[in-house]
Amino acid sequence: MRIVTLCTLVLLSCCALHAASKSADDWPNLRGPDSSTGVIPAADWLKKWNGAKTVWEAQIGVGFSSIAISQGIAVSMGNSNNQDSVIALDAKTGTKIWSYEYPCQLDPNLYEGGPNATPTIDGKVVYTFSKEGHVFCFELKTGKKIWQRHIAQDHKLPKPRWGFSSSPLVMKNFLILNAGTHGIALDKRNGKTAWQSGKGTAGYASVVPYTYKGKPSVLVFAGKELYCVDAASGKSIWKQGWRTNYDVNAAVPIPVGKDQVFVASGYGVGCGLLAPSGRVYANKNMQCQQNGGVLIGDHIYGIDAHNGNPGHLVCIDPKDGSKKWSQGGFGQGSVIAVGTKLLVLSDRGLLAMVEATPTGYEELGRQQILKNKTWTQPAVANGFLYARDAKGHAICLDIR
Repeated sequence: MRIVTLCTLVLLSCCALHAASKSADDWPNLRGPDSSTGVIPAADWLKKWNGAKTVWEAQIGVGFSSIAISQGIAVSMGNSNNQDSVIALDAKTGTKIWSYEYPCQLDPNLYEGGPNATPTIDGKVVYTFSKEGHVFCFELKTGKKIWQRHIAQDHKLPKPRWGFSSSPLVMKNFLILNAGTHGIALDKRNGKTAWQSGKGTAGYASVVPYTYKGKPSVLVFAGKELYCVDAASGKSIWKQGWRTNYDVNAAVPIPVGKDQVFVASGYGVGCGLLAPSGRVYANKNMQCQQNGGVLIGDHIYGIDAHNGNPGHLVCIDPKDGSKKWSQGGFGQGSVIAVGTKLLVLSDRGLLAMVEATPTGYEELGRQQILKNKTWTQPAVANGFLYARDAKGHAICLDIR
């Protein structure tokens, strides 16, 4: 194990993998330019620097919504006095461009409360989803409301114990959310319901784009099962049971091979590999209670933390679930990646850069960037890193 202690972090430029309308340097939703992996390619423009410099700081309200960045605008959500706010900031200066408020309970149920989901930017618009079931579409540059829905009221969908948490997924003209039995899709242009799947218990994980037998599909990690769903019709193609205490399936599922999907949960459940034919394996080598891991090469790197136990960054082989290494000190943190560099943000605001290698933990640099609870994963765009804590303190760092 090699650890270099300094305030050095090497980061990135983003590369949009799907939509040509997305800038190659933007991070327009929770899991990066491709809406699913949390991984972006490495950049060759990076120059030597002497530590990340704070560009701006802002207060965005209590919550756990991450920051979406596109076209020079950073969008997040927070709550103050039982009012949710959608806040758009100038990505370079932190100056508020616009905000929109609406009544929504803070609901601090064993945590600070506030919004759980991250906004999704799609071209000229941005979509948001509240923990109570409000869905909004705004003009990105002006904040003008284009349409709104309250899908929990409209379809009598049960709210999960800790509120809806799915960051919106855009697929063609659909806006797909983890709500109901195995998701609901709205027409992204007007908010009308395109399909819905019933009134079962939703999970907390965001919906992941997927291809099954050549057809556009999505993976929906519901409260008690993993579903593969036809994106156009909402029909369940296959499902496998995955039970967790309190129905907390929160970490995004990760496709790892032909018709195989890696899942992980907390509360002593662990991880497993699921397929249409059944469960390939299950063990407790990675228990992701909140944030999903990343697949780099043939290995998955994620935060093993559950029930308040000390969190570890863990590397496993998803083919058989074997653990390659584990490193403590990250609590209920999160991990994204730039090329083969892991950006690991601890639940107390320590940002570490770690080489993604199965041979052992190799830390390349670390820096304390926030002081309060930090369960929310960061974002990176155009040579800047964006992060926030539970109390709503947001920060932008120049990492070029």
